[in-house]
Amino acid sequence: MSETNYSSKKPDDLKLEQTKTYLKHLKSYKEIMTLSNNEALITAAKKHLDYDGSKMSFSDFLKSGYDVDKWKDADFQEKFTQTMTDIYVERGLKNNPNIFKETSAEKLRNGDLEDQSLYKTLSQHYGGITKQELQGLVSKHKDNFVNIFSSQIAPGLADRIASRIRDSAVSHIKDSKDHLDKLVEESVAPEHRKYFTRSLTREEAIELLETYSQKDSPLDLDDLKSFDFFNVPYKSKSEKKSK
Repeated sequence: MSETNYSSKKPDDLKLEQTKTYLKHLKSYKEIMTLSNNEALITAAKKHLDYDGSKMSFSDFLKSGYDVDKWKDADFQEKFTQTMTDIYVERGLKNNPNIFKETSAEKLRNGDLEDQSLYKTLSQHYGGITKQELQGLVSKHKDNFVNIFSSQIAPGLADRIASRIRDSAVSHIKDSKDHLDKLVEESVAPEHRKYFTRSLTREEAIELLETYSQKDSPLDLDDLKSFDFFNVPYKSKSEKKSK
């Protein structure tokens, strides 16, 4: 394969630094959302299900079973989801102290339409879900909700929101030679580009940029060998050390 002539000219509409910043923080954003969902669920369990963390781990608590009749009660469902949603909102308020001063989840929840809209936005951003959506899940799963939310729903929420952020961050990148060449030039050390076996698709070039953004340095052989468009003609550093 002939080597691509990667131009040093940066397309004006690529917004490279801004895109890299969004991609760099995708992993940490997912971690924050996972922590937020865990905190919300455990707080609600302590408050409404008498979970005592000093007596058993939360994983053991999940196996212990619950009062089925309690979960059928609409008032209980409302209180459980409200506690969880308040935790999402409080995390959002704490993470932005310079923007949100002298307010709380309770004040926003009981405030005017603007406050309630902010409450909903913060819940979506830090939990990946609104109170109404959460309440629908509690109503559907009842006494199975805690287990299902912990093992299936929460991880899916983090992935879904991270995917939306990623799609938005790269939406301006065109499937054009100028754009894709620049992504490769930014992400891969010059001495490694000659080992590309073919031209990259738009998604492949974005994957390179995402990997580079999270590493924050040009990708080396160890980083690149997992991509099927890259043919390493000799052993990478880690493979040499293993001998």
